[in-house]
Amino acid sequence: MSENPYAPPTAQVADIDSALPDNSNPLFAVGTAKVVVMSMCTLGIYHLYWFYRNWNLIRVRDRSDIMPFWRAFFGIIWCYPLFKRFRQDGEAHGVTDGFAAGTMAVAFILLQLTWRLPDPIWLIGLGSSAVIGLAQQYVNKINLAAAPGHERNDTFTGWNWLAIVVGVIIFSLALVGLFVEVPE
Repeated sequence: MSENPYAPPTAQVADIDSALPDNSNPLFAVGTAKVVVMSMCTLGIYHLYWFYRNWNLIRVRDRSDIMPFWRAFFGIIWCYPLFKRFRQDGEAHGVTDGFAAGTMAVAFILLQLTWRLPDPIWLIGLGSSAVIGLAQQYVNKINLAAAPGHERNDTFTGWNWLAIVVGVIIFSLALVGLFVEVPE
């Protein structure tokens, strides 16, 4: 020990291991079919959950102070940074498939804005579920490369089925209202 109390420490310090704990996935693990079905049947509400889960995992993994709830709530603004992060994570884990983060973000934003279009053109907005599905397909490749033994959530739970049934009923009623003329 040095006599100088202001001298820097001389002990060796181990670096913090940045590997994921217990083979967990770096991003939200969900089946592509499940994310598309849930997004469509909840009329986009599942997007909020999907964005939140991805941002929350990034926050925990990076030990950052981002606010996943607000990034999910304003997903239309934060979709490009998230998609860009997917691309960076893919490159870091050796996923060689190209992921066009900018193109995906533009497609998602434009499809999200179509709800303002007249009937029935606004229905093309449901295509944003396909964008989320393509992004999830890429995320699944990243998860597989980073944590081959991770558990993927691709089964539908009872709550999922309830949301699907309610969503299909609401969507069916909306379609009937769009295309059926009501006699006066």
